[in-house]
Amino acid sequence: MSTSVAFSLGVVVPLYNRGYVDRREMVPYIMGASLGTLTDTLLVALALQSTVGVVLVLLVFGSTTATTLVALLLYDRYLAVVERLHDRLLNDPRTFLLGMVVLIVLPLALVFVPW
Repeated sequence: MSTSVAFSLGVVVPLYNRGYVDRREMVPYIMGASLGTLTDTLLVALALQSTVGVVLVLLVFGSTTATTLVALLLYDRYLAVVERLHDRLLNDPRTFLLGMVVLIVLPLALVFVPW
């Protein structure tokens, strides 16, 4: 119903935490919300009449759609990987620390390291 990932997760995560939504049901919804957000981004690129922006958004949209379709076709395997990663992040402090470092360092590297 909403293309906003922030709004969607703001609703879905509390429902998950209270036990109303299962992780198996949540993952496809989150993937769909991500595609919805790209649709908004495409509309902005079109409104700004940015050819480069439209092409980039379409490339990201296409690759994200393909990845989502593959994940949904192999959903049981994909969900097993997500659950193993989730359990490992929660139970292994080193994995959790590594995940946090990646979440902080990778975006900073993309901003500050000249490519």
